[in-house]
Amino acid sequence: TLSKARNAVRSPFGLGFREAAPSATGFGGWLLAVQSNFSRNLQAAVAALKQGGAWGPLVLFGFSYGVFHAAGPGHGKAVIAGYIVAGERTLRRGFGLSFAAAMLQALVAIAIVGVGVLLLNATAAGVTRAGTLIETVSFALVALVGAAVTWRKAG
Repeated sequence: TLSKARNAVRSPFGLGFREAAPSATGFGGWLLAVQSNFSRNLQAAVAALKQGGAWGPLVLFGFSYGVFHAAGPGHGKAVIAGYIVAGERTLRRGFGLSFAAAMLQALVAIAIVGVGVLLLNATAAGVTRAGTLIETVSFALVALVGAAVTWRKAG
């Protein structure tokens, strides 16, 4: 069924992470279609690079894929929105915080994969195991930040 298929969506990078799937209609459906197109273009750019092609298309499609991927579910948007609303922050500050969070997420992802591949000679399975641990720790940290904000606002 469709609901089972949505629950089984995996990362496009072939690793074991499960990700929430946006709705197949409306804006979510459009995002899925755009991501799928960028994913195919990324595959073609990697294949071209192996044949002596340029890095430019790979970087362009990779960046574009990341932008559309980040617009999907997750990635701290609810946490940032809650922080802005709870603290009565301005929209401008919210945009700045969102941009900083996106850049930090990108840099951390690149660093984790880079260290795993270059220094540890990690396989996709090894990166998946490390990612699961990192994901669990990050969920705990977000929960602690949420509890601290709630505690400050309540008391």
